[in-house]
Amino acid sequence: MHLLKEDLRALSCILEYTFARENHFYAIMLTDEACYLSKNLQELIPYAGSVTKKVILLDWLGEAVQPWLKQHLNHVPTEGCTMPDLQNAPLSLPHAPHLQMRKLTLLKLPVAKQDYIICLLETEPAASLVEGPVLDPSTLIHQFDFFHLVDNALSGVWYVNMEKDVAYASAGYHHMLGNDPKLNTQWQSTLIKEDLPLVEAFLATLFEKRDDTPQKAIFRHRHKDGHIVYVMTIGQAARGAGRSKTNEIFGLWVDVTEQEQLREQVNTAKEQLKNREALYRQLIQNSNEYITIMDPNFSVEWASENFSNLLGLSNDQLLGKKLSTFAHPEDELRVKAHFKAAVERGDTTVDFEGRFRTPDGKFIWMKSRSVFLTDDNGAQKIYTYRQDINREKAIEQKQQEMARLKNEFVSMTSHQLRTPMAVFASNLELLETLIPHEQTAVRRILKRMNTESDRMVHLLDEVLLLSRMESGKRETPQHKKYDLADLIRTFCESGICDAAQVQAELPKDPIWVNIDKDQFEHILINLFSNAVKYTPAGRPKPVVSLHRTRDHAVLTIRDYGIGIPEEDQPRLFQQFVRANNVSTIPGTGLGLYVVKRFADQNNIKISFKSQIKQGTTFYLDIPTL
Repeated sequence: MHLLKEDLRALSCILEYTFARENHFYAIMLTDEACYLSKNLQELIPYAGSVTKKVILLDWLGEAVQPWLKQHLNHVPTEGCTMPDLQNAPLSLPHAPHLQMRKLTLLKLPVAKQDYIICLLETEPAASLVEGPVLDPSTLIHQFDFFHLVDNALSGVWYVNMEKDVAYASAGYHHMLGNDPKLNTQWQSTLIKEDLPLVEAFLATLFEKRDDTPQKAIFRHRHKDGHIVYVMTIGQAARGAGRSKTNEIFGLWVDVTEQEQLREQVNTAKEQLKNREALYRQLIQNSNEYITIMDPNFSVEWASENFSNLLGLSNDQLLGKKLSTFAHPEDELRVKAHFKAAVERGDTTVDFEGRFRTPDGKFIWMKSRSVFLTDDNGAQKIYTYRQDINREKAIEQKQQEMARLKNEFVSMTSHQLRTPMAVFASNLELLETLIPHEQTAVRRILKRMNTESDRMVHLLDEVLLLSRMESGKRETPQHKKYDLADLIRTFCESGICDAAQVQAELPKDPIWVNIDKDQFEHILINLFSNAVKYTPAGRPKPVVSLHRTRDHAVLTIRDYGIGIPEEDQPRLFQQFVRANNVSTIPGTGLGLYVVKRFADQNNIKISFKSQIKQGTTFYLDIPTL
C-alpha cells in the first residue's frame, strides 16, 4: 500500500515542521526501492528529486553506514533504533564533506495496517538556527486527505506545545474512548488517576532530555462505557540545532488494549499456575502417598521426596533407575505379568501390591495404583500412587495364622468328640432294646437322651463343615445334571420331610439344572428343618413348591411360624446369628450361613420375606438348562 500524494504531503509537512532544520534531514521509505526525501536533503543529493531510488540515498550516505542501514531497514523495532558510535566519532558525508553525521535514527510509523520507516539524519550544528513557523497541528493535518487514515485507524498522532498551551490528538484517539472528536475532550479527563503521575514523569523526561531519542510508555484511559483502554504512546522532543530544551513534543499513539489484556491474562495464568504448582508440590510432599512418574520401561523420571527417603536415596540417585532394582525378587515377574495383562485388556489403570527394600534391608508392603497417561510431547508415562500397607499386611498375616490355628483346633476337637458321641449313641440304642416296653418313664428318658445326642452330632458336623470351608479344604463343587423336581421328591420320600411335616407341591415334568447334589441336599435339610422347627403346634404345616420360569426354576419354602424380627433380617446369613425371638428353640446359628455359602457356589440366588407371627418364606432362584 503506497501513501497517497496528499498523505505524503501531510506527513512530510509534519516532519518538516517538527524535525527538519539546516542540520536535520529525513527520508520516508515508500517501498523497497523508493523513498521520499526532505527538502533540505533534496538540495544536497545530486540528481535527486522528492521521490528517488533508495540506492541513491544509500550511496550518498556512504559505505560507513550502508551495512548498518541494510541490516536494520527491514527490522526496525517499535521503539526505533539508532546507529551507535556516531556521536563519539562523527562521519563526513562522501558527497557533502562539509557535513559530519552526528546521529542516524530509524523510526517505524504505523498508519492503519501499514508500517512506514522514517530515516532521521542529524549532522553537526551550523552556526545559525532557522526555525519554521509555529502552526496549529490540527489545522495542518486536516488540510490534506491524510487525516482520513489517521482518524479511522487504531493508531494516530499527538502533539504538545507547553509554551503555546496547545495539545492535539488525532480524531481516532477520541473515537477509541467513545467520545466525539468535535468536543476535543482533554486527555487528563479520561486518564486513570493512578497513571497521571506516570504521564507527567513521561512528559518531563522528554522535555528534559538533551537529545531527541524517542521514548515509549503505556497508560490507561477510561472509556465512556466504563471499561479500561490501554494506549501505547511513543514521544519525541522537537529540538533545533544548539538548543538543549524545547517546549514542543510530538508522537504516536496506538490502541494496545487487546495485547495488554492478553498479557495480563497470561501473567495471571502464570501466577495461578505458579501458585497451584506450589500448592500441589506442598500437598505431594506432605501426603501419605508415595508418587512416581515412570516411562514404559519402569525407569523413574520423577519421584516424590518421601518415596526417595523411604528407599534411602537422594532424588538424583533414584532418577533413571528401574524400580525392579528396589523391589522384592518375588514381585518383579508377578507385577510385570499383571501390567502386561492390563495393557492387553486396554485398561487405563492398574492396581497391584508389592514390596520395596528399605535401607535396613527389610521389605515394606505397598498398595499401588498406576495410571497410563500421555505427556505434552505425546510420550506415554506411568503415574503411580502408593500407600504403605505394611501394618495391614502384618495384621492380615496374624489373622490368617489365628484362623489356621482355630480351624485346626476346631477340626481336631470335632474329630475327637465324634468318637465318644458315636459310642454314646450306640449304647443308647442298645439300652433301648434292653428296657421293657412297660417301663415308659425310662424309655422317655432314653428318647430325650437320643434327641440330645443327635443334636450334638449335628452341631459337630456343622462346626466341622464350617472349619473345612474357612480353611479352604472344602472340595470344589461337583456340578452335574439333575432333574430338580425328582431330586426334591426323592429327598422328601427319604423321610427327612414326610407328608406329616411338610406339604410338597412338585411338577411332574422334569426341570433340568446343573448343581452339586450333596450341597443342594444340605440346603434343603437346613431350610426344611427350620420351617418345621419354628412352626408352633396347631399352625398349618410348611409348604414346599417348585415352578419354572423361562430360564430359571424357583423353589419356595413357606412356613407359618414365629417369623424373623425386622432388625435381625440384615444379619441372618452371618455366622452364629440367631433371631431374638428363638431363645427357647435349640440352634447353632450356623445353618443359614452354610446355606448361603453353598447357594453361592451353585449360582443359586437366595432371598426371603418374613413377618413376626405370620411366618417366613425362602426363595431359591436356580438357573435351568
